[in-house]
Amino acid sequence: MKEMKLIMENFNRFLLTEQKVSYSGVVLDDESVQKLKEAAKKFGVPEGFVFKTKAGEPLPHHMTITLGPLGDFSTNYPVGEEITLEATHIGADERAMAVKVEPPAAISKKIAFPHITLAIPEGGKPFFSNKIPEENFKELSEKIELKGKVEEVK
Repeated sequence: MKEMKLIMENFNRFLLTEQKVSYSGVVLDDESVQKLKEAAKKFGVPEGFVFKTKAGEPLPHHMTITLGPLGDFSTNYPVGEEITLEATHIGADERAMAVKVEPPAAISKKIAFPHITLAIPEGGKPFFSNKIPEENFKELSEKIELKGKVEEVK
């Protein structure tokens, strides 16, 4: 029994110190991903843009709540909770394509605006969706309801 307790304490310490959280966000369900891909295609995906990162991770994937662990944001965004977002605008420039979303609560001020990256040029970086100029966004004719779960992503 004592050995099991020691193993669990060491395992918990490992999880807290060794497995760093990269970001916390609302990770979209498959239906929401499909809705966003359809909206992107309707809007017009810029030539050479792809629905995946250089590392092969799929796009669209999530709305970032904060970089790192949730911390104080966990009050409004408990891990595992299903969250509804509404996509309101879509836009692109030469570095990224994204939708603006209305989240149910505030997100980190370090994130330019609540959004989901849709596509990027092959080899590009999703980060650049933060830099799309305001004038490049067009209001969607109908808001798109999206669903996802809150996750702390390692």
